[in-house]
Amino acid sequence: MQHTVQPSTLNEFGSLIDQTTVEYGIVPTHADPVKQNTAEYTYTFAGWNPAVVAVTGDATYRATFNATKNSYTITWQNEDGSLIDQTTVEYGIVPTHADPVKQNTAEYTYTFAGWTPTVVAITGDATYTATFNATKNSYTITWLNEDGSLIDQTTVEYGNIPTHADPVKQNSAEYTYTFAGWDPAVVAVTGNATYRATFNATKNSYTITWQNEFGSLIDQTTVEYGVVPTHANPTKESTAEYTYTFAGWNPAVVAVTGDATYRATFNATKNSE
Repeated sequence: MQHTVQPSTLNEFGSLIDQTTVEYGIVPTHADPVKQNTAEYTYTFAGWNPAVVAVTGDATYRATFNATKNSYTITWQNEDGSLIDQTTVEYGIVPTHADPVKQNTAEYTYTFAGWTPTVVAITGDATYTATFNATKNSYTITWLNEDGSLIDQTTVEYGNIPTHADPVKQNSAEYTYTFAGWDPAVVAVTGNATYRATFNATKNSYTITWQNEFGSLIDQTTVEYGVVPTHANPTKESTAEYTYTFAGWNPAVVAVTGDATYRATFNATKNSE
């Protein structure tokens, strides 16, 4: 009569998987048990403990498992959702990535501000999106005199229209200058810019005073700079003794460079008896 025994199979924590009845001398077998994977580990059956041998009596075998730590895909994205990179990181590790760079524009300089959501220890596949701080750029505005000499330099944010107090050009004897604007026309800032002052020149006019030989006023006229003033010859009343003819102005009349006074002079011719 054959003798049979009843080997027991247990999971790794000692709970019963199964009991089978096997004849003496037979090597018992059992389907490989499965251990539920976790987020952290994948389990594969590693065998029974102790090693299964031919039956000589009741026996108990406990399942053993190899645990492989899981790795997950970490996706790193630009702020517009485009792919930067994908990395594989083990469960429980806090993933890291080199800071991405966003191309600066004329208007903004960008600095990396971190990932969203906040990077944490890995428990599964994850996606992180780069975020950036935007600093509005400022530019140097150079203000020049008409001759190219420096008036001032100011710093103005992108998009603002720069302003500057109207410069003054020193008047000359010939011209009075009034500010006419900047060249080129001032526009909203998109980069460094240089503006040069322009002026309107108005030719000056001066008062010319015409006097009799003894200093009494004949007339006053207004004449532009550079023009030689003229006046009708004055007359002097003849006397019984003398007849007077106009001899010119004193000093000699010259082109106007400022206010001037001219006094009439006369030649006296003695009358015949």
